[in-house]
Amino acid sequence: MMVRFSTFNPPVAFNQAITFGGWVKTVATSSGKSSIVWLGGSIDYAVNPHNYFGLSEQGGRARLDGYFETRPKIDGYFEGRKYFVTSDKLINDDQWHQVVAVIDARPYRHSMALYIDGDKEAEAFVPNPIPNIEKIRVGFRPSGGENFSGNIDDLFILSSAITSEQVNQIYNQGSSLVRP
Repeated sequence: MMVRFSTFNPPVAFNQAITFGGWVKTVATSSGKSSIVWLGGSIDYAVNPHNYFGLSEQGGRARLDGYFETRPKIDGYFEGRKYFVTSDKLINDDQWHQVVAVIDARPYRHSMALYIDGDKEAEAFVPNPIPNIEKIRVGFRPSGGENFSGNIDDLFILSSAITSEQVNQIYNQGSSLVRP
């Protein structure tokens, strides 16, 4: 499954917080990352910073990545830092699993959390600000090589960081409709 959305012009600003996720069903165990949903900036590496967030499957587990480019290198490419967390729980058991990313880069928060089936699986530091979103990809990354093998359903993107209780509410009601 691959879905390509139009480029957002101007980019969508998420104002220090974003929550995104959905439901996945797979039996894949990829050695590389298998992209579920990718949100990011330009992929013209030589011209623009390539900041992004992505949910993926890797080795049967869910993974949340955040990449932030900070300054140009001498050869004209940007230099940055990647932050990621991986779930302990397997998601490749041919059952539906809710996968949710909550990124909160507001002052004194600076966290990105990964939830599987309503439970927080992992959390890590994330710098601010959250990059503007120019492109959204479902089932693949723009740079290629990370196509998702399985089903993706009921995706959502919110312009706020929801609480653990709200993530659990979404899971328990079986859909992604929530009003933070």
